[in-house]
Amino acid sequence: MQYFIFLVLFALQACMFIVQVGPLTIPDPDMHPLSTYALATGQSLNPVAKGKDAHGNTVKQQSIEGDSRLLTIPGSANVLIVESISRATQGDSSRETQQSADDVMADHIVVPDGTCTNRSNAYFPLDYLPQAIGLKIAMLVNLPPYAQWQAARISNSILYAIMGCFAIALLPRWKSLMALLLVIPPVAFVASSLMIDGMIVALSACMVAAIAAAAEGKRLISLPHTAVFGGCWRGPWRVKNFLMRLWRLLCCSYLLR
Repeated sequence: MQYFIFLVLFALQACMFIVQVGPLTIPDPDMHPLSTYALATGQSLNPVAKGKDAHGNTVKQQSIEGDSRLLTIPGSANVLIVESISRATQGDSSRETQQSADDVMADHIVVPDGTCTNRSNAYFPLDYLPQAIGLKIAMLVNLPPYAQWQAARISNSILYAIMGCFAIALLPRWKSLMALLLVIPPVAFVASSLMIDGMIVALSACMVAAIAAAAEGKRLISLPHTAVFGGCWRGPWRVKNFLMRLWRLLCCSYLLR
C-alpha cells in the first residue's frame, strides 16, 4: 500500500512539474544543466583554470564545449524552489523562451565565455548520473534541445522512484511516514528536475532505512559499515534541508529505543 501511495503521489506531481515548469526554471541554472551535459558528453574531467568571479573571489572554472542551444541555457530562470513550484500552477513565463532553442541553428561553442557562465565542476560528477543517462539517450536519438532536457528530468524521476520504493521496502517501521516525506512538493520538484537534491534525499532515505533495519534486527553495525554510512551520508554534498535532520532523528529513535 505504501508503495502505491508513494508512486501515485510522486508520479502525479512529477508529471505536473515536467509539463508545466521549464527544465531551466531552477536554482543555479548555470550549474545543474551544464553539469549534466558535461557528464553526458564525457567532459566532467576537463581541466580547470583558476579565475575571479564577479565578486573578486578565486574560483576554479571548467570549460566545456558543444551545442550552443544547450550550453547557452536560453530562457533560464534562476529562481527559488518555492517560485518554481508556484509556476506549475500560475504558469512559467520562461518556458516558451526555453522551447525557442528548438528553432535556432546549432553552433559549436565553449563555455564559460563573455556572456555565458559555467559551474559544471561544483559537485562530484556522478551525482548527475541519472540526469545524464536521459540526456545521452535523447542526444543519441537526436531529439530537440528542449526535449533533451526533459528526457534528463524523466530519467532522474524514474531513478528517484526506484530508490524511494527501495527505502520504503527496507524500512521496518513507519513506512507510511517515509512515503509521505518522499512526496512533499519541494522534494517531488527537485526529484523531477535537473537538480541533484532529489538524489541526495533518496540516498539519505535509503541510508536511514538500512540503519533502521539493522537496529530492528538488533545487529551490531561494524566499524567499516559505520564508516561507509558516514561517508555516503556526508559524501560530496552539502545537505542543509530539514528532511535530513528529521531522518537523523528518526534513525536515532530506532537506535536508542
